[in-house]
Amino acid sequence: VSGVAHAAAPMNCQFCLTLALGLLCGCTEAPDIFEAAKLGDGQQVSECLSAGAKVDQPDTTGATALHWAALGGHDHIIRQLLNAKADVNAAEAGSGMTPLHGAARWNRLTSARLLLVNGAKVDVRDRLGRTPLFDAMVKNWFDMIDLLLGSGADLSVQNNEGQTPLDWAIAHRKPKLIEHLKSRDAQRASAD
Repeated sequence: VSGVAHAAAPMNCQFCLTLALGLLCGCTEAPDIFEAAKLGDGQQVSECLSAGAKVDQPDTTGATALHWAALGGHDHIIRQLLNAKADVNAAEAGSGMTPLHGAARWNRLTSARLLLVNGAKVDVRDRLGRTPLFDAMVKNWFDMIDLLLGSGADLSVQNNEGQTPLDWAIAHRKPKLIEHLKSRDAQRASAD
């Protein structure tokens, strides 16, 4: 087995070397594309892709590397993964969230712009029927809300509870958000 570590060293492949050393000590965990994306480690992402990592393979949580890059606001990793043909609209297995949902939820404006320019669907719904706009509204990320609306987000879309964005803002007692949405001609689903 020491031959494996010896063979990996000249290739200047940290992933290969770490894997070989892990085999030597009986460790089964090796750096993966998900950790690299979470950490914003472009070199590690490249090494993982070169070693055959599948760009759209979900991890145990159902998220792809692109989800993690978007959550972390690692724009250089997002570009790298998109160049490797990552699915910009990949939905997490459990939640149905896409990378744009994550970028909206954590107010990653540049990441959201990058995803949108590369074909992210602005009105894609998660398993609760929420679009990225709903995610941005949770924390009153007004710049993100404006970016999504400027990209065509539908103010009449309803979540699984039948709430439009304005209905949701009213139900959650968010006066500044209500005012902001009304200034954009937001409507309620019904006139209670």
